[in-house]
Amino acid sequence: MSNPVFRRFTRLLLVAVILAGSVMPVLPQEAKAVTWWDASWQDRMVISFDARELSENWTNALVTINLNSPRIDFSKVLENGIDIRAVDADDATLLPADNLTWDESGNCTLQISVPQIDAYSYHTDFIYLYYNNPAAASYFSATSVSSADSHTVGSWNLYRPSNSGATIYDQTALGFNMSSTNTTYSTTGRVFGGVNSFLYNNTSNYAASNTTGTIVAWFKTASPTNQEVFGTGDFVANKQLRMGVNVSKYLNLYSNGGGSVDSISGNQHDVVTGNFWMAAYSSNDTAYSLLLGSTGVAEMSSENFTVTSGTNNGNWFNALPTERDDILIGCGVNTGNPINSFNGTIGEVQIYDDVKSLEYMKYRFKMERHIYGYPEGDFLRYGDENPTPAVTTGSVDNLSMDKDGVTTGNFTGSYSGNGTSGVVISKIEYGTTVAYGSTTERRSSGVYIQSYYPPEDIMPYILVLPNGEFLGGAGVEASGNFTPGVKRSADKGVTWSSGISLSNYTVAAIHLVLTDNNSVIAYYGKWVDTIGTGNCTPAYRRSEDFGYTWSPEVELNQALFPGLGTYAYPTDTPLLTRSGAIIVPMQSSLNGDSRVIYSWDNGLTHNLSELLSNVVDNNEPTVIERTDGSIYAWIRTSVGFIYESISNDDGATWTEAASTGIPNPTIMNGAFSCLKRITWSPNLVVGLYDNNATYRYPLVIVYSTDDAATWSAPITIASGTDGMYVWRVDNPNFFNISDDSAYIRYLSKGDDFIGVYTTLDYLFGIDTNPEVINRAIPNNLTPGETYHYRVVTESPVGESYGSDETFTLTMPTVTTVSAVDGMSGNSVITTLTGTLDSLGVASDAYVGFVCTWEGGSSSTETTANSTGAYSLTVTIPLSASDIDVVAYARVGTVYSYGSTVTLDRFEKFTGMRSTMQVFGMLIFLTFMGSGISSILAAAITAVRLLRR
Repeated sequence: MSNPVFRRFTRLLLVAVILAGSVMPVLPQEAKAVTWWDASWQDRMVISFDARELSENWTNALVTINLNSPRIDFSKVLENGIDIRAVDADDATLLPADNLTWDESGNCTLQISVPQIDAYSYHTDFIYLYYNNPAAASYFSATSVSSADSHTVGSWNLYRPSNSGATIYDQTALGFNMSSTNTTYSTTGRVFGGVNSFLYNNTSNYAASNTTGTIVAWFKTASPTNQEVFGTGDFVANKQLRMGVNVSKYLNLYSNGGGSVDSISGNQHDVVTGNFWMAAYSSNDTAYSLLLGSTGVAEMSSENFTVTSGTNNGNWFNALPTERDDILIGCGVNTGNPINSFNGTIGEVQIYDDVKSLEYMKYRFKMERHIYGYPEGDFLRYGDENPTPAVTTGSVDNLSMDKDGVTTGNFTGSYSGNGTSGVVISKIEYGTTVAYGSTTERRSSGVYIQSYYPPEDIMPYILVLPNGEFLGGAGVEASGNFTPGVKRSADKGVTWSSGISLSNYTVAAIHLVLTDNNSVIAYYGKWVDTIGTGNCTPAYRRSEDFGYTWSPEVELNQALFPGLGTYAYPTDTPLLTRSGAIIVPMQSSLNGDSRVIYSWDNGLTHNLSELLSNVVDNNEPTVIERTDGSIYAWIRTSVGFIYESISNDDGATWTEAASTGIPNPTIMNGAFSCLKRITWSPNLVVGLYDNNATYRYPLVIVYSTDDAATWSAPITIASGTDGMYVWRVDNPNFFNISDDSAYIRYLSKGDDFIGVYTTLDYLFGIDTNPEVINRAIPNNLTPGETYHYRVVTESPVGESYGSDETFTLTMPTVTTVSAVDGMSGNSVITTLTGTLDSLGVASDAYVGFVCTWEGGSSSTETTANSTGAYSLTVTIPLSASDIDVVAYARVGTVYSYGSTVTLDRFEKFTGMRSTMQVFGMLIFLTFMGSGISSILAAAITAVRLLRR
């Protein structure tokens, strides 16, 4: 007979789950090594740049910064900031800097020359500001800052305390210092009285041979009169160049070459009294521009103009190349006499012998407007000594799991400070070791746009090829129109190859699709004349080598499709469905008539659908495929809302369109919208549209997590206004370029196409209270496990980590109490009793018993949502004996067990030892049962009793 101890051990293996493993210790990630320019300086701060609107690198950038409390601890800075040092991002290059003003009770203004600010960067380009060195001497130098830009030929900051006397100092090495006549000093500039009030320098051939240049000035007028901000000329001859404000309160430029008078005047915005204005005039020898911005608005913009006298060829700076011997601020000069004296305050004037772009001026405006008492722009971010936020890992709240193992609860934590990024991404890392391995969703303190890409020629529609390259459908400009072509990019759209032309016709856009058999098809509309006029016919070409060579053109014309109008073109990226169908959204006539052209054979043949809508002016549809296989469309209208329609047969027929309730501009026959499915989520759809029932702004993005049934609140991508000017922001499109990132393209002011590269979880995971972190724990954690977790924040300059913490999904515990046989009719019923001692973190659990014996087992269970005793019954064969009973609790697929109780069957009959007793028992059991099996079972039981 086998050993009963061994026998019971083997039976327990049937119900025990043994988990064994070893974990190699993983050290937490070490902090990044920090370089330090000079140990004599004990503190530093980080200043970073938002250069998303710079289309080219800004070299020798003149950066104006504003220091105040609490940005900097003035107790750690020497008087007048003489220990401050500006150091480039390499933490090695000392940068030229100048202290313009110093008022620790208010604002302290520094100017720094930064060698380069990278185009399209978003707080990834930065400088350090070192301070707190009691032994330091000042290195501030106005000349070094101005001279860093070799094109600076004059610079006068009239609000500088050093310019409070009778001499006004030129900050350049040229030294064109000025003397004051009837002006007084203020902290925002020199105050001019309007009569015989000016600053003056007499020099020889000041602007000799300069054919290009820029004049920049900040000023505030006190009265609407003809008055000059800046003038240069000759006191003897009537030869002059003046920039000022005329009696109509418009910006005005005047040039007299000794008899030939040329004059231009702005006509868009009044230069009203009471506000400071930044004005810029630039000439490149063939054209000129006027730029204007007020401290009451967000940024400066191009100013419209009229020619009031003579002609304009942009050659203003070269009009008097050898005879501009005098420089004046606050008036002009006419035959030796000052004229048009300024009445108000002039803050500064700079002159350059090159052209400064509108982008340059806008950034100057954002940085300098605080000098004149208005809020700062959003170009600069100020961080502390630690460029990443301070992070705290919190607790896990409301931790629970149900009987099926679904876990619930919330990670908590917090962070403070935004480092240099302005936008902080937060997440929770978690796992069963300190290697973590998993993260919750990443959420953002705002819309985090990583970079802007330069606009392409027109409507770049992007196809991501299997090798990761972009193939862009773009127009190639020719004589004011556009012919279709494709371009390639190997760096996610930053740079593009030259275009491959596809047609000699004018087109509006090229829409690309990659078929199931890896053919690329380019669909486009061929305009007979210019875009938007005359007839337009859809056409396509295909490529079998990913866009290097193309087949001959095929027209999808009225001969093929009699229902197609003469004004028809593709309106959005073709859709490739899961079934392999190609759906090309179309405008099919001059009056709209939304349709699709569809192909069910990889683009070898095509068909024209029925109308998507009968609503007035319906056109330019955009489509997605839903998870149920239906095709869902948004349709542009001019009735104030976007309409929707559905096809259940891969594009052939459509439901009658109905309003979505989403605004759509009524002016200009509605506005184009865009639908796209996100590749990494089965139900996530995005939509872009103009959130206005009247005008084409602002451009917003919404997302749907239920397959376009409902939509999120809109997130603004482009406002279309800066407080003074309004422009269209429309014709959007959205391209998945990886599993978690996208490229957004839209039409902006001046008919420029703007490209935005963004990461989707940053765009859609916006926290209303970002510094307080609350994330749901995943619902599929393993009961009984101990998990490590920590808060992590991301910014362009790195990550910050909270402390490592742990939590345990504690399992319920049980005790096995007893197992007792009893009789019920003709069966032996065993009653099992246990107690649920604790639920752990579970809200409820499965509780039960496992019974094992030699050669068999049985189990039973129920549910419980509170602690205490529980009892179940089970039927065990009469032949079984030495039955081991174990109580258990189960959550999902994880068990916890009580101790083992052994049931020695018929213990209450242990006193029966005589043969008569045994056979009596046999007879009893036989009559209680039926059939041979019951008799055999009774006989076996009797024999066992006799052995005792």
